[in-house]
Amino acid sequence: MVGQEAPRAAFYATRELASALRRLGHPAKLDENPLARTAAVRARAAKRYGDHAHSRGMALRDLLIETIARVDHELAAQDQGAPEVRSLRPVLRGLVQGDGVAAVGRELGLSPCSHSGRMLYRAQHMLVRRFLIDAGLMARPTFRSLPRVPSIAAPTTAARAGAAYLAG
Repeated sequence: MVGQEAPRAAFYATRELASALRRLGHPAKLDENPLARTAAVRARAAKRYGDHAHSRGMALRDLLIETIARVDHELAAQDQGAPEVRSLRPVLRGLVQGDGVAAVGRELGLSPCSHSGRMLYRAQHMLVRRFLIDAGLMARPTFRSLPRVPSIAAPTTAARAGAAYLAG
């Protein structure tokens, strides 16, 4: 049962996060988002905004902005000539503006069916994962930093090793 709950929770978190990003400038609407009911958002709202009418919405907005900045910083650190990483930063900016991943892909001239178009969803997944970690809804990774975004092209030695393993 636990195995079935985790993908469903990730799906709902992705959907609610996308909804919250579309309403980033409207704390009253963010206050109605289920993510505003998390313990981290409620604690931040009580600490920073006290009894303000839309304190949870403003706290959720702050947490989202900090999460977006953190993911953008991580992508910038990985952006050392890798074109697949370079295309993820505009996706992140598009998500902040309320656009979907597919809309940003069309602006970049990528077909949604292409491999590059599908890889753009990594920015959204990174954002969801980082938000869930920051909100205390997901355990922090046990390694020292988030894993680097893998290159699209696999090294030839790994491909040969995999072919040899499969063949024999």
